[in-house]
Amino acid sequence: MSCDLAGNKSGETARTFTFDSVDPNVPTASDLRTDFNSDFSITLSTDTPSVIAPEFIRYTIDGSSLSSCSDGSLYSTPININATMTVKAIACDQAGNESGEFSHTYTKDTTPPSAPGIAGDTGKDYYNQSFNVQLSGGAGETLRYLIQTSAAAGTLTCANGTVTSSGANIAIPIGGSEGEVQYFYGVSCDLAGNKSGETARIFTFDSVDPNVPTASDLRSIFNSDFSITLSTDTPSVIAPEFIRYTIDGSSLSSCS
Repeated sequence: MSCDLAGNKSGETARTFTFDSVDPNVPTASDLRTDFNSDFSITLSTDTPSVIAPEFIRYTIDGSSLSSCSDGSLYSTPININATMTVKAIACDQAGNESGEFSHTYTKDTTPPSAPGIAGDTGKDYYNQSFNVQLSGGAGETLRYLIQTSAAAGTLTCANGTVTSSGANIAIPIGGSEGEVQYFYGVSCDLAGNKSGETARIFTFDSVDPNVPTASDLRSIFNSDFSITLSTDTPSVIAPEFIRYTIDGSSLSSCS
């Protein structure tokens, strides 16, 4: 206060000073994904329970570092992540304390991966016992598959189906009845959430043995050359039939 020679006194000038040497905690973002394929927003926050002075955050989105609490922009509203960018931020308080630097890179990727490769099915369309197939995809990709008895093209996404690893066996189940079809679909999903095209196969269950083939001419003795045709007819068969033969008397133990 001030006093004059006449003894008059002014009002008081008062200030309160609070000592605070606690650095704010490093800020963080509400979403820490690394890859994305559609735009989204993040919020920045910091929480220092023992802090006294009010805190605020300054940030950059071009990857440049913040060396003081006057660098970058003052954070006040969510940040739109709409391109590949590196967000850096520091927390500051009104006492002049500052946190360490937060840094996180978001990579925009809208390119879908290639459809997964498939092995183990040997190109078969028909089968008579359970067998395995394997899917393969690129590094960092998640493989998903779907097996069902009705067509479901286009329904497999990066959020449904069954997750498998590259090269792992996937059993195609035995059909419940002759002619039952197993529809197999596989896709690859990358870290950004992009989905490949489908790898699709249709497997038809057939456990009916073909009838024994016969020849068009069954004479046993002849005196002039002639030709025969071999044929088989199995009315209930589903898979196309073929015939293998020998002419030297050797037996056939398999269809190969």
